Amino acid sequence: MTTFTFSLIAPESKVMEGPAGLATMPGVTGEFGVGAAHEALIAVLDPGVVRVYETFAADTDAGAWFITGGYADIGPAHCTVLADAVEPMADLDLADLRQKLKNLTEDLDLYEEEADKRRVRRDIALMRARIRAVEFYRASHAA
Repeated sequence: MTTFTFSLIAPESKVMEGPAGLATMPGVTGEFGVGAAHEALIAVLDPGVVRVYETFAADTDAGAWFITGGYADIGPAHCTVLADAVEPMADLDLADLRQKLKNLTEDLDLYEEEADKRRVRRDIALMRARIRAVEFYRASHAA
C-alpha cells in the first residue's frame, strides 16, 4: 500500500499528521484528490471538507474536517494543508448551524458600517458552506 504524509494545520495547532492513501479537499475550482506520488503543487483552498482516507480506494475514512479556506502544499510524499480554521465534521450540529445562520441573517440589518456588513456577509457565507458540507457529508455516510 502506497501512502504519503498528510498534515492538517490550523493557526493554533497541528490537527492531524500521519500516513494517508488519499486526501480530498475543496480547491477554488472544485474538489480535488491527492495521492502518493502527486506532482508538486500549491493550491488555494475554499471553505469545505477535507477528507483523509487510509487507502487510495477511499474505503477507510481516517477523518473529515470543515475548513474555512487555506492553502495546500503538495508533493510526491506529502500534503500539508494550512487552514484558516478547522472544525471536525463530527462536531458540527446541523440544527445549531441553522440557528446561527438565522441569527446572522437577522442581525445583518442592525449594522450601519459597510465594513461590519461585509464581515457579517462573510460569516453568513461561511455558515451556509458549513450547512452544505454537513448535509452532503451526512448524506454520503448514510448509505
